[in-house]
Amino acid sequence: MSGPSDLARLTATIDAANELLLTDEIKMMDVGDGVMRPTNAKAISDLASQMSGAMVYTSVSLGLAGTVSSGYFSVLAPGSLEYLILYRNDAGVATEVDRYPNATGTKKASETAQAAYELSPSRTLSPEIPWAVVDEFLRVILGVRADGVVSAILDKLPGLDLIGDYAWAITDVNGVVLLGIKWSGELVTFAQASTIPVAYASGPNGAQDIWMLVGGEPYQLTSSGDNYNPTVASGQIFFVKRDGPVQQVTLSVPVVGQLATFVLEVLHIIGSGQSLCMGSTSPATTLQPPAANRLLTIQDGVRLTVDTDVLASGMVAPFKPMIAKNWETPAVQLTAQINRLRGLPARAASLTSVHGRGGVGITNLWKGTQPYANAITAVTAAKAECDRLGYGYRVPFIDWIHGENDRSSATGLYTSRLMQMQADYEMDIKAITGQSQGVPLLLDQISNWTAYGDTESLVPFEQLQIALDNPKRFLCAGPKYWAQSSPDGIHLPSQNSMRLGAQHARAGQAIIDGHSWLPTHCVSAVRSGATVTLKFHVPSGPLVIDTVNVIDPGNWGIRWVDDSMSATVSAVRLVGNDAVIVTLNSVPAGTNQKIGIADIGTTNAAAGPVTGPRACLRDSNPDLDAYGQPVFNWACHQRVPVTTI
Repeated sequence: MSGPSDLARLTATIDAANELLLTDEIKMMDVGDGVMRPTNAKAISDLASQMSGAMVYTSVSLGLAGTVSSGYFSVLAPGSLEYLILYRNDAGVATEVDRYPNATGTKKASETAQAAYELSPSRTLSPEIPWAVVDEFLRVILGVRADGVVSAILDKLPGLDLIGDYAWAITDVNGVVLLGIKWSGELVTFAQASTIPVAYASGPNGAQDIWMLVGGEPYQLTSSGDNYNPTVASGQIFFVKRDGPVQQVTLSVPVVGQLATFVLEVLHIIGSGQSLCMGSTSPATTLQPPAANRLLTIQDGVRLTVDTDVLASGMVAPFKPMIAKNWETPAVQLTAQINRLRGLPARAASLTSVHGRGGVGITNLWKGTQPYANAITAVTAAKAECDRLGYGYRVPFIDWIHGENDRSSATGLYTSRLMQMQADYEMDIKAITGQSQGVPLLLDQISNWTAYGDTESLVPFEQLQIALDNPKRFLCAGPKYWAQSSPDGIHLPSQNSMRLGAQHARAGQAIIDGHSWLPTHCVSAVRSGATVTLKFHVPSGPLVIDTVNVIDPGNWGIRWVDDSMSATVSAVRLVGNDAVIVTLNSVPAGTNQKIGIADIGTTNAAAGPVTGPRACLRDSNPDLDAYGQPVFNWACHQRVPVTTI
């Protein structure tokens, strides 16, 4: 058992602990064996004094009251460029010690420094050259010495990878030298440089080709692999080619007027149709050959000056670089776009000629008519020229832009005439060329029937359906309502005539490759009650609703059709990547139920994306035309039969 002495010691220990931890007084205390410890209040006071500089107060007076003399405290700074002001308590007087910036202040200071650097005069690391144009490492490119002499430092400098003859050069966006210094030290101005071949790489990453401007016209030097880093020197071009292994290639600068050295075969693209095919109201704008040594046309030009004239065989050869003639025919940019897509075989060139006539129906363009005879003359003479030159020759397809003159044809009549014309073309062309491949028609849909005073036409439906039913003989590139018409409401201005050609390119490439291709179109319409689900074929998904490029005519151009018009569309919405849900105002009771897509328009309204028959559905095709504009595939004009579940 513990005795009284033990209790006394315990009591003393408890009293000492209470004194040490709980007393309000600030003092030092003996805790035994002469060891002194501060009371709790003393420790807290000392800590507060030491930490006072980290304490943030809303005012100087509160900071002084909360710290002891020689202590530090901080106050929030006014304004937006600083965060805190640090003060010292000097016997009750606040003395400012430092200020701390915030993120905005730091950013502003950095920006100010950068601006000052950019505005500062050019400087070098050499005191002998106080002013100079320098590279990113402050090495002199072109400088003025202290004695006033202009000095060019001819080392490996910017511009070398663009133009090999130059040690340094300023060029325009096309790589044309505006001011340059050659390795010899010669100063070259634009007038001199414009006659020097310029090499450049063009095309998508991983599939670039090497091109040269020769005599102001682009010449294509490669057609396969990935090619880059071209330089020109002493009449030769040097570049790197990656087609499996990486290698350096050396070629001679192309000779003006000669075909590309890689060409072994010529593909002849024949165009026909009525005025839109001939480029009516579209002044020629493709005045520079897209590829002077690869994309060709016949000697007389891509089309006859007067479309009622006769094409003689002597007007076909020799071939020449393809440009527009008189009018901007879509076939020119069709061929150019196929080449931009690398849609030609690597060893092939193209030959393009158009043999149509404005304002006539199909029976004035098929076998037995002058336009048809002109096309056959072109094929016959072109085949003979290719035989003479030692090139293979074939006709991959007929580009057919037509239908307005037949817009009121009875059901099935236009289809039967198209079938006959395609069969005649294929038979006659095969007899001339000896080719085994078929000769399909690449067509599109008319979209301008309202400008003639009609509300609807069956022809655009048949132009799509013939391609769906006969994919080896016909391909449909889609509608034309996305293209704003000329003031007459029927034809196309030059830019849209060019873009129409580019629209045909993906289908044309598919034909050349031996593949099938279909435009954006509805493949099924299934109704359950008052809800109809539309599924679409989308060439490049996903399906997109676009009310910017095509103005919404209401419900995206979708409507309900039956014999008694027993329902109307009350809502439409996009679902997933290829479906549209259509909600009707009631469960329809009429027979022959269909969904109309861009199937009618306003009588006498101009064709195009604002007033013509149209829909707001398109694919997400990444292709760009010659001017960098997107080439989407818009939903076709359709009336889709509805099935019920």
